[in-house]
Amino acid sequence: MDSRTRAGFLGVQFGRLVEDREVRSLVLDTDVARLTLTRHDNVVSCICELREPSDEGYDALRRRGAVEDMFMISPKLSPREFGLWLDQLLVEDLGADSEMDVRTLELEALAS
Repeated sequence: MDSRTRAGFLGVQFGRLVEDREVRSLVLDTDVARLTLTRHDNVVSCICELREPSDEGYDALRRRGAVEDMFMISPKLSPREFGLWLDQLLVEDLGADSEMDVRTLELEALAS
């Protein structure tokens, strides 16, 4: 997976969350949404907070499978597929600029 592309970067972040048992949660920040991914026992939740909430934005989330503003994602999904899916959601559905950056704001580790 090429982490130099946005989809690749997103995939690497998802893989890190799923594979690193010390990391429980991470926040990805973009110009159109802030995404909080949290690993649970058998699922990864992805809460999508739109920067500019609108009916169109929430409709786009629902079309991609969200309930309210949350996606439930199998941790068995390949990081590559996750990266491609999230990139499409951001650019095609939520209207992000195709050159936008994604920032990792925080990683939350499990308490020892």
